[in-house]
Amino acid sequence: MHWSASIAQLMATGLLAAIRLLVYRRISMMPRTKELPHGFELDTLARDIHGCLDWSITVPRKEAKTKPSRSLASRVLDTRVRLAQLSGWSSDSALVVDQLRQEVESVMNHVYQPDRNLMIKKEL
Repeated sequence: MHWSASIAQLMATGLLAAIRLLVYRRISMMPRTKELPHGFELDTLARDIHGCLDWSITVPRKEAKTKPSRSLASRVLDTRVRLAQLSGWSSDSALVVDQLRQEVESVMNHVYQPDRNLMIKKEL
């Protein structure tokens, strides 16, 4: 075997060792961590996936005739449900959440009725 083949093999071995070193260093870095509130792990994860920082309820204006787009809250809740299905991890607060959803829905149905304007009167 010619001496240049041995040098080429040595260089290839050195190159692959350097690449392996770079890959292992990246893998061994500390991952980014976040403290999760107990009992709300899936909720927090679903919010983080969509970048949701806070919750708010908005009422569409009467003059808006455009089809409402799917809200961020709706996407977060769908993600939360899907995470629960994938992980098999049920929430201790599922009953409370369902009751709260029903109460908010009944209040919004009472306050905002599509066939009439808002029932809330602005005080001047």
